[in-house]
Amino acid sequence: MKPSLKNKVKDFILSLFYEVKQNKINAKDYLIAELTPEAMKILQSISEIQFRYEVAYVSINPSELKHIFDRHYNENEKATHQGTPLTDTEIANIVDILDKPDKLISLGYVKKHQAETYLFLKKNKDNTTVIIEIFGSKNNKLRLKTMYNSIKTEEKIIEDELKSLLNT
Repeated sequence: MKPSLKNKVKDFILSLFYEVKQNKINAKDYLIAELTPEAMKILQSISEIQFRYEVAYVSINPSELKHIFDRHYNENEKATHQGTPLTDTEIANIVDILDKPDKLISLGYVKKHQAETYLFLKKNKDNTTVIIEIFGSKNNKLRLKTMYNSIKTEEKIIEDELKSLLNT
């Protein structure tokens, strides 16, 4: 049976993550998804993002994967009191979380990053929430910034993210 495109992307993300773990980093962006017109409309309806073209993409950069590995993965998790470490399965499921989040939140335009900022939340069976932070830009590319697990409520996640963005 031929693997689906989504499974190929999952395998690619995981292989890129393994390269990052071995310090084989290439600093270019990799496109991992194309937004559907419906997804673009949803983002526009909850935020101020303006797409210049009819097609928009989600990209991933090894430097962000390195951050995820160094701060939120397995034994490297820096905030174990706030959530469980990410696993390979969760890393591979980035595409699924972006495709079908339980909740999509716009934090608005963040001047420091010069971009609209979004949180994609997905509840795990263990009652933790996987959070993917995405920045949007005017060039029709959304960029994965970070990913982590949290034991906090959705309200507390949003509050903490806003505080973090305002204090940095």
